[in-house]
Formats: sequence, C-alpha cells, structure tokens
Amino acid sequence: MSDPSPTADAETPPAPSHSAIPASPRRTLLGSPGRIQRLARKELRETLRDRRTIITLVLMPILVYPLLSLVFQRFVLSQRKAEAELVYHIGVESEEEWDTLYKTLEAGDRVLQRDAASMGKAGTESSPKLSHDIEGALAEAVATNKVDVAVDLVPSKNANGQPPSWQVELIALESSAFSRETLAFLTERLLAARANVFENRLKSARIDASTAPVHIAQTLVKPAAGTATFSLASVVPLILVLMTITGAVYPAIDLTAGERERGTLEALIAAPVPRMGLLVAKYIAVVTVAMLTATMNLIAMTVTILAVGLGPMLFGPEGLTPLLVAQVFALLMLFAAFFSAVLLAITSFARSFKDAQAYLIPVMMLSMAPGIVSLLPGVELNAGMAVTPLLNIVLLARDLCEHHASDGVLTVVVVMSTALFAAGALAIAARIFGADAILYGSQGTWGDLLRKDPGSETPTLASALLVLALLFPSYFLLSHALARTGEFGGAAQLALSGSLTVLLFAGFPVLACRVRGLPTLRALQLRRPPILAILGALLLGTCLWTGAFEAVVLASEWGVSPLDASTTEKMEEIIQRWKAVSPAFVVLALAVAPGVCEELFFRGFLLTALRSRMARWPAILTSAALFGVFHLITTDSLTVVRFLPSTLLGIALGWICVRTGSVIPGMFLHATHNGLLLLVVLYKDDLKARGWGLDEATHLPPVALMAAAIAATIGFTLIAVATPWSSFAPRKHASAE
Repeated sequence: MSDPSPTADAETPPAPSHSAIPASPRRTLLGSPGRIQRLARKELRETLRDRRTIITLVLMPILVYPLLSLVFQRFVLSQRKAEAELVYHIGVESEEEWDTLYKTLEAGDRVLQRDAASMGKAGTESSPKLSHDIEGALAEAVATNKVDVAVDLVPSKNANGQPPSWQVELIALESSAFSRETLAFLTERLLAARANVFENRLKSARIDASTAPVHIAQTLVKPAAGTATFSLASVVPLILVLMTITGAVYPAIDLTAGERERGTLEALIAAPVPRMGLLVAKYIAVVTVAMLTATMNLIAMTVTILAVGLGPMLFGPEGLTPLLVAQVFALLMLFAAFFSAVLLAITSFARSFKDAQAYLIPVMMLSMAPGIVSLLPGVELNAGMAVTPLLNIVLLARDLCEHHASDGVLTVVVVMSTALFAAGALAIAARIFGADAILYGSQGTWGDLLRKDPGSETPTLASALLVLALLFPSYFLLSHALARTGEFGGAAQLALSGSLTVLLFAGFPVLACRVRGLPTLRALQLRRPPILAILGALLLGTCLWTGAFEAVVLASEWGVSPLDASTTEKMEEIIQRWKAVSPAFVVLALAVAPGVCEELFFRGFLLTALRSRMARWPAILTSAALFGVFHLITTDSLTVVRFLPSTLLGIALGWICVRTGSVIPGMFLHATHNGLLLLVVLYKDDLKARGWGLDEATHLPPVALMAAAIAATIGFTLIAVATPWSSFAPRKHASAE
C-alpha cells in the first residue's frame, strides 16, 4: 500500500481499533523558518552593537594572548637555570655510545654554525651544555624524569668499506616542554650531521667514522605513575574554553532575563511564533556570539604563538600545525553550542539581570573545576571522562595539543555526549522559557521541570531530548563497567546485563511518563496489534539477520574488519563463559530483555516524540540512526559493520511501529532476531559438525539469500495487509514548547 504524504496526516480517516490515538493537526515545532531567521538576525544585530560584546569579542583576545605568551616564556625560563648554565641531560647505555653520539652532535653543530655564518647570522654561540648519564632502562629513565632525553644507538654494518651507520632512537617525555625542547635540539644536529655525510660522499669516498650516517626515530613516553609533570600544551584548550564561556555569558543573560526585566518578553511571547521558535532564535544569536568569540580567541592565540615562536615549546617539534588548529576549532564550535544551551537553560529561570548573574557565578566557578582537573598529572580521557561535560572537551583538546593518539570510540562519545547535553539543556530551557508563571512576574523554579501536563497523551520532543541526554552517558558508562565484570562469572554477568537493559531502556521512559503525568501504555504505544502483524514480525525476525551477515562479508572484502584481533579474542572468551550457562538464560538476558526494553525506548518513547514534530519517514530515520549509534558505542572499535545493520534494523522496526501503532510486533521481531543470532553463536561448533557452519568470509548461498528475501517479503506483506496506515500522529502537547 502506498504511503500517503506527511501533510495528509490531518485528513487521515479514523484509526482502526488497534490505534487508540486520534488524528490531530500537527503544529510545526519552530514556526516559519523566515521568521526564525529574522528574529535571530535581529537579536544578533542588537547583541553585536553592545560595547560589552565588542570588548569580549575583539579587545580581550588582542590584549590577553600577548600577555599570556610572556607568561609562558617566563614559566619555561623559570624551570631552567640561567641561559649560560642551561644543561640538557642525555641518557645513554654506555660510554662508547656517548662518545659516538657526542662526535656526531659536534659535527652537526659545526654544520649549523657554518650555515649560519654563510647566511650572515650570529650562529649558536650560547648552545646549552650536554651532560650524560649511563642508564640501563632508557624509557624508564625518561618516564621518571631522570634524564631529559634518552638516546639508543644501534650500529649496522655497511658494504664497500663504508663506515657503520647508526639507527638512533630518541626517547622524550611527551608531557614535558623541556624534554621536547631537548629532543628538537638533538634532532636538529643529528639531521645536520647526516646531511653533511651525504654531501661529503658526493665529494670523496673517504669519510671520518665519527660522522657516520644516522637514521633517526622519535619516541614519546608517558610519565611514570607518581611522577609530577606539567605540560603547557594542556593549558591552551582550557584558556580557549574559558574565553569562549566569557563571550557567551552576557548575550545569554541579555536575551532572556534582560528581556524579562525590560518588560519586552510578554510582547515577544504574544508574537505569532511558537515559543520554541523564539528560544531557537535566541539560541542561534547566543551560539553565534560564542562561536565568534572562540574564533577570535583561536586566531589571536595562533598568531601570537607563531609570531613569538612558542610552537615547539608548547606543542613539540611539530609546532602548531594547520591540522591541530582545525581540530581545536571544531571542538571549540562544539563546546560553544553546548555551553550556549546551558546558559539559556539557566538564565530562563531568572526574572532579572541581577538574578541571572547570581545564578551564573556558581556555574562559572564549577566550569573552572573540570579544567583544573585536566591539568593534574595522570588524568586521562577514559569512559567516565568522555561523558563528563566540559572536562571531556578539555581533555580531548589537550590530547590533540600533546599529539596523543586519540581513541576513536571515545572521540565519538565526547562529540555525541556533548551534543546530547546541549539538546537536553535546550529541552530544559524550552520547558521553562516563557512559562506563564514567569510571564506574570514570579520566578521560575526547578519544580517547573517536573510540572505535569494534564490532558497530554504523548511525550514531547523536549522530554525525549532530555531523557536521551541522560540515557546516553548512563548507558555508555554502565555498559563499559559491565564489560569488566567477567570475574563474576557468566551467569552473574548475564543477569547484570539484563538488569541494566531493563533499568535504562524501560526505566527511563516509564519514569519520564510518570513524572510528566502521561498515560504510560498510550505514551509508549503499548497497544494490542493484529495477530497477522505479530506473525509477520516473527517471520522477519528469522530472516533479516541475513542482511547483517552479508554486510559483514562485504566489509571484509572491502578491507574493513568488523573486529580487531584483541576484540575478537575477548569475544571468544565471553562466548565460552556463555556456554557454561543455560541457553535459555542467555537468550532471556541478551535477546528478550533488549528486544522488549529497547523497543519501549526507541520506538515507544523516542519515535512517538519525534512523530509529534516530524513527518513519518524523517522520524523513523532519526530514531533508527540513534539506535545504530547506541549499538556502535558498546564495542571497543568503531566500524560501519556494527552501525549499518543496527540502523537498517531500526528502520524496519520504526516502519512496523508506525504502521501498526504498536511496539509489540517490533518486540517480537527484535527478540527473535537477537535470539537466533545468539543461538548460532552458541552452537557454532555443532552446526559446523553437521555441515551447517557459516564462514564469516564467504557470502551466503544464493538459495539461502533467495529464501530470506521471500520470507522478508511475506513478513512485510502480512504486516501491511493486517494494518492499514494508522493515524499515528500523536496529539499535540497541551503547552506549546
């Protein structure tokens, strides 16, 4: 049957008995895009005309960063002795290696002096002194800060009577600016010596062995536990973040509490624009100012660092690269979007400029705490830090500035959690902004967030965003904690996994419905579907796995590995623990519980809220994409093989929910699909013994693919025949968002 256009929802005939929600015209979330654009432009123009905005946007970066550059230089100099007494401590394994290294460095220094003289420059008369220590474990000596740089020399014989070449590994401490400075000093002279060797070889076949060619490799090590180190590079993102906060504070106060204090908010609310549209226009203005502030600060810092020559001192031998600037810029834009939403949510509670300032002082103090934590030695970006607001951005930016290899999963989690926190903050602001109590002069309270909406039957989009912002970090943290409970045994871990699924994916939406006063069964689409729809869903659950399997095979052929070797080994250990438990218990914990509870959230709560503001297919695709991302972050490696099948399954489940007006058929499909895959994994060896084994690198037989396609066609047809398009257009929330 054809899918009617979304604009025809209001004309849909009365719903059949299985759909309990009558059709109602859907009001747009934001109103006219043109009006929103004009409002945002007006707010932004008025904000940029204010001299306080110009001061924080233009004058502060121009004044602050030259002063900070002087502070950085003084800080580095204070860690050294006087310039004439500057000493680089080098660690080597033996006196013979030190003699060879010293001769090579002297040769390189002579080349640099000669080149400087030929160019009319002063040369390097004030070069630091070199001292050496004999160390057995070179990397450990660097990690414990006993030496600034360790040098490991490995000779190799050359043919034709040429002197031996040397493989030189330079080991430096990644969190120490002084160690990286020493590294740059040694590297420069070793490269000059090597260039001189090749130049001499072009002139003569006789070369002094003291200037043998060198092959250089650099290694950065982390400080040992308990070793106090401090990196100036870690200060850079913190300064940029704090300056961005400063730029966004005043516009947020002026556009909310300032409007209320001037008495213009009531007239603005009375305009023919939805309240959420007004809030979004103000958010666009605030986030634009915040992004402009972040951009100006980043430009000012970049110009200052390049002009003063602080790049190698702060960021190592590579200095401040264009890629690093682009990465920090992207993180600043993300942070600006997040913190602007937080500011609007907080200032929406205030009824005057003074009240808003009083609210924001503790917020500003709290905002400094994560940044200070990021400066402490040994603080690394992990699962817990990745979902901690502000701290995750500062730590990720710090790792980028220190050229640490970033974990792909944690990077995605930082980006997603920050974006969801911003959405949750906007949801809170939408709940409070322009509420009747505030319009008539009283002050908003946190209790307004828990105010029930009499007469409402479905969750609002703001509620869904807020629940999603809470569910995502909770799910990520607890799922990673659960992965470390293998010592509890297979049965205990499975019980914890099932309980976690029920707690999060069923508990969160049910609690949200109770808090908002929604009828739980109706809000979560828990209606009785036709029997044919359930039969069709069961049939789909037995055949849709073939699509996921083929995706894995195609990815392997294209060079995309579903799991790396270490992850595969861990999975094999987990499967062995599962085999020691009853198969029924495994299916109940890992197939039935997720199949039922995930449908309650993704299709029952989230999709219902999306459908209140979106057309049918955009809502389905959005919920499916989030469904895929939630399954992606449970793995230890990012791969499209994990994301794509989950998203495609989410599209099918969303279509079935919209078609039937119920999440129950999707529960049967989801549980059957998961249970079948689990049984195949558990009985993989037995199936191979019977000749039914599946090779992960081989496509399914054409007969099997044809049978799966026929079964899927029959399943979708049964659902379509049993349930004509329901009027799944949830009734508008009583109070406009």
